[in-house]
Amino acid sequence: MIDPNHLAEFEQLGVGDLQKRLDRGLYDEAKRKAAHAWLDDQEHGEDRRFKAEQLRLQRRSDLKSTISLVVAALALLVSIFAALEKIEPRQLPYTHDAR
Repeated sequence: MIDPNHLAEFEQLGVGDLQKRLDRGLYDEAKRKAAHAWLDDQEHGEDRRFKAEQLRLQRRSDLKSTISLVVAALALLVSIFAALEKIEPRQLPYTHDAR
């Protein structure tokens, strides 16, 4: 996490000026790491947010597909049992009459 004071400074400077200051070695180690993290977020942050949103939507779609498959399988089982109830036992193969 970037210190809010550093964050305000980095945003005020912008990418170009911050990079120049880093190149000149004007920052201590902690501020340099924060500056690199901020620059990385500026460069790749939108891509990361887009990919995270795409992954979230894909997982949601996968869940809906799974639910649909379960409902379809249950409907198939109900249809099979309903069809078997209509068939008389002597019409089923390999059944014997217990009389």
